[in-house]
Amino acid sequence: MMSIKSWITVLLFCACPVGAVWSADIDVLPGEGTLAAAIAAASPGDTLLLRFGAYSGGAITLNKSLTIRSYKRSDPVISGSGDFTIQGAGISVTLQGLTFEKTVRVNQAAEVRLLENTFVPTLYLENYKSSEGDGSLFIIGNYFLNGAISGISSNDAYIAGNVINNGFINGSAPVWIVGNDVICNCNTAHLIYISSSGTVRIIGNRVRNYIYNNYSYSYGIYASSPQALISGNIVQIFVNPNNAYLDYSAGIHSASGTAATIINNVISGGTKRNTGISLSVSSAKVYGNIIENFNTAITVNSSTYLADIGHNICFNNGTNNCNSANGNLAVDPKFVDRTNFRLAADSPAINAGPPDNTFADLDRTRNDIGAHGGPWSIGQYDIQRSTDNRAPYVYPLFDINSSLSGSDLRIRALGVARMR
Repeated sequence: MMSIKSWITVLLFCACPVGAVWSADIDVLPGEGTLAAAIAAASPGDTLLLRFGAYSGGAITLNKSLTIRSYKRSDPVISGSGDFTIQGAGISVTLQGLTFEKTVRVNQAAEVRLLENTFVPTLYLENYKSSEGDGSLFIIGNYFLNGAISGISSNDAYIAGNVINNGFINGSAPVWIVGNDVICNCNTAHLIYISSSGTVRIIGNRVRNYIYNNYSYSYGIYASSPQALISGNIVQIFVNPNNAYLDYSAGIHSASGTAATIINNVISGGTKRNTGISLSVSSAKVYGNIIENFNTAITVNSSTYLADIGHNICFNNGTNNCNSANGNLAVDPKFVDRTNFRLAADSPAINAGPPDNTFADLDRTRNDIGAHGGPWSIGQYDIQRSTDNRAPYVYPLFDINSSLSGSDLRIRALGVARMR
């Protein structure tokens, strides 16, 4: 019988002051230069409470440990020329419930927590690098309007529950990319792109890539790392049939790594020079996926000399579907719809995934093929992004190896209190 070991990472942010013993809550009224003045006057550990309105002015540098948040979800807007930059050795910064109409850059800190904000431009993280002694990074529950999360370089960062409209996520560190909704009908080749020398986990995301641009290569999810877990994602690829420049696209591409585990994803696409899953790693486990409407369901490049491909459904693809060995099926998965990709009651995907109980569904029945099956079912992450949800953000984050070998299922959870 499988044993369960757990350890919990819990972040609880509330209306109470944080930091130093003598920290204070400070009301800041909107106006030109009022935020910059409040930051300059505040002591480390203080909380700045921003009322509804516009906080305009020039460039702002946050160089001390502060919490800056909205007062009762009042949606203050930080605008004006210049960037909002976090830069200070050893500082701890929390920004929550704010709207940024100026570029935000994270350059230096011991810990940065960006929670429930709206970012109109791109959020830049290139200079916040673990190799330079910087610390932890939590980007949770934010909304990006025509922006992106660019240049994640902080090891073990959590990028969770964000909605990214016309943008992307990219980085070069071992990270958790969990439960995000990323859509792009824009000038972007790859929507989730992580190239790292450490372990990468891409779990429970929704990715919709509209490829109308002149790219030679385009991917929904791209992971290059020594070890990658890509699970519970729904990836949709929409290709302009008149795009003469597109040489190759893939829903999920795993490259340049030692091992990849690609399990319980739904990859749905067009048919023009596309492949559902592309492998260019030393070894790969490809289990419980549904791949439909591609020219090629799974492409195994010559560098992948050990590929274990089993219990997948490949439907309406080109001539190179998954073969019938090892439990693979070439049948209609019978979705209720192709938005949520839930399985109909008579779907052949039900209880047809890998039989090993380490891949079991959350109710401990045999694995259902697709993104709603297996231990990283997408539903537990979708609910976190609901605008009606006022309960804390809770993300169950399974250890990458725990449920894939041996008898221990080690569980890690991230909890963040949501603004009221």
